[in-house]
Amino acid sequence: MHFLMMLFVQIAIYCVWGFIDQLARDQGIDGVDIGWAFGLSAIGGLPGAGLPSLLGARVNRQLMIAVGLVAVFISIAMLTGHTRTPIQLFVALLLINFGWVLSLSYYMALITTNDPTGKLTPLVSITLMGAAAVTPALIALLVEGSNQPLIFLLGTAALVVAFAVTCLGAGRRAMRSKAAV
Repeated sequence: MHFLMMLFVQIAIYCVWGFIDQLARDQGIDGVDIGWAFGLSAIGGLPGAGLPSLLGARVNRQLMIAVGLVAVFISIAMLTGHTRTPIQLFVALLLINFGWVLSLSYYMALITTNDPTGKLTPLVSITLMGAAAVTPALIALLVEGSNQPLIFLLGTAALVVAFAVTCLGAGRRAMRSKAAV
């Protein structure tokens, strides 16, 4: 189940990620400005990774995943036409990097925690790299030209699936713990 959630987050990210340059150019942002916004936005991954390092298991993992997914959703919403300046693009990309790394860190923690034998944990990298390799190519086949609405629709749909599966997993876990009492 956790692999499925992680896969859909990756699909949501790569639906948009592979087309950032064209999406920003369509908004009138210059290539040099896209480059600095893209490069500097990688800083967003630092606090996204730092929070799990600092907070660890003291916080609800599903809640932190939800925070990450909301950040990615806000980013996708901003990219739908609300990034007309390089600063706005930078903020959108900063949010996507923050949410991406935050949610993936907690997904990986859920996977390793629930894999006591360690047999499934190696599949994390296969899932991550598989989605990175396949999603942009599939989206490019589905999207003719620069069909931004379809790109955003597919990314948002994948994000909603990841969020729903995360909530279902949290609900099932809560029901099991109540039944054990």
